[in-house]
Amino acid sequence: MIKVCYVDHAGTLWIGTGYTWAERRTNAGGLNRYHPETESFDHFIHAPNDSFSLRDNRISAIYEDTRGNFWVGTWAD
Repeated sequence: MIKVCYVDHAGTLWIGTGYTWAERRTNAGGLNRYHPETESFDHFIHAPNDSFSLRDNRISAIYEDTRGNFWVGTWAD
């Protein structure tokens, strides 16, 4: 289920997906970056052994601040 869409300063489309808290399907969802030239996506998900991965696959917010920092809000953090 698509939860949020965001276009960053470079024009890249980001799509945050995931299920609601009540559905408890924590393995579904993630963050997706669209590549229009190839009509493909990069898919980012939580990896338990990678502290730099998403904290949760249920994406609730995407934001880019004035310094170009990219923020992704999840149900877990």
